[in-house]
Amino acid sequence: MINGDANFLGLLDEPSSVKGLTFYQPFERTNDLADTKTFKKGKKFRQLEDHISPAREAVDQLVIDVLNALNDKMLRVQTLPDKEVIIGNVSLWLLPEIIAEQPTDEFKEYLQEKGLTGKLVTAAKRLNTSLSNIDRHILSRGGLFFYTAYRAIKGFEVKDVDGIISNILTSLDKVKIEINRNLVESVIEAQNLQSDETITNKLKVEFSERPLNYDPGKVIPVIVHEFKLIKNQGNLFAIVESFIQNNSINLPTGISKTQLASKMVSYLATIGYRPEPDTERLLQAELEQKIADQKTATDAQIASLRVQTQQSQEELQAKFDHLTTDTDSKIAASSATITGLEGRVKKLEEEPTKENGLIQEIHMLKLNLSNDFTKIEGIGEARAAALQKSKINSFRQLADINLDQLKNILGNVGAGYRFQDFIDQARFIVECDYRKLKELTDLLPRRPDIS
Repeated sequence: MINGDANFLGLLDEPSSVKGLTFYQPFERTNDLADTKTFKKGKKFRQLEDHISPAREAVDQLVIDVLNALNDKMLRVQTLPDKEVIIGNVSLWLLPEIIAEQPTDEFKEYLQEKGLTGKLVTAAKRLNTSLSNIDRHILSRGGLFFYTAYRAIKGFEVKDVDGIISNILTSLDKVKIEINRNLVESVIEAQNLQSDETITNKLKVEFSERPLNYDPGKVIPVIVHEFKLIKNQGNLFAIVESFIQNNSINLPTGISKTQLASKMVSYLATIGYRPEPDTERLLQAELEQKIADQKTATDAQIASLRVQTQQSQEELQAKFDHLTTDTDSKIAASSATITGLEGRVKKLEEEPTKENGLIQEIHMLKLNLSNDFTKIEGIGEARAAALQKSKINSFRQLADINLDQLKNILGNVGAGYRFQDFIDQARFIVECDYRKLKELTDLLPRRPDIS
């Protein structure tokens, strides 16, 4: 019988015997009893504080705030990074698009599904005996602990406990880099420092390469000091940084070039050194400002031109709509006229009459409506086509045409014809003057081969 089983309901307050069975007082469950060497795949990891004790020494409140925010993001990761990505800096992959609104525990779930709970429990217990204060602050938070474990196992493909522990400790450096980068932003905001993107990025780079003292009251002064150095001695900082980067300088282990540059600038500023004005850089800045101003002015002009273009398009559209409406009205009027003429012809045709004048009028109306130029003496298919090509499509248009214009269109006439004959015939047809049309055509030659 397992006395430590919390689900066992047969415990008695005092030792006693029932039907030959002996029962004992329950003894307190310990961490050792909770762990086992035979974890099965999918075994869940118990509360982290059972294995890594919370830190007892305080750190700066800004550090606590940044740690909590970073831990919260790790708990809400919804898309796990692959091997190549997870080994990089946190800021490169912990992007807003992979953060869910609610906790997902993806890192923890992945490790449990891989059957690694037992090894992680062992690793956590061994780590618990030797962690520094800030490392304990980090690893006692579940999101950060399981991120470092995932990075060790997924990123470096280790499965043994020693390998997991070693790579968890290495991963703490990545966590501290992200903490420092976030602390820079927090201090700039909390102290209302007038920073720009360039200065902020320089500070982030610097504190990615050097440690910060996380003790209470230590974080803000260090970051503010470096901010003032970069802001007030920006040109000097650039000179020193360029000198260090472009020369072969052997630095002691643990000292970065950024740290050396910061110390050199601090020293030079203390002794009152001021670099000569960088004329070339000033001119470049002035030129860049002029270019920016010109771009702003150009953008304003483009915006104004777009407005004018839009207005012009609207005005043209209004004129087009008006012309279209006017044209439609004229077409409707013409259609009504034609309809009236057709009705008149039909009425005349239906009325029984033997008078030659009425028959002639009907004939002239039909001829006028046909607009068939080949009905004119002297005009054949070729000349009719030439007229139509020149947009002369009705007897009315031919009757109103200028004589010189007609000559230009037709070029020549057949023997026995004049250009004026064509115009007059069209006019008599439009006027329905059968007598004059007949008198004129009687004078003209009638040849079947007219072209």
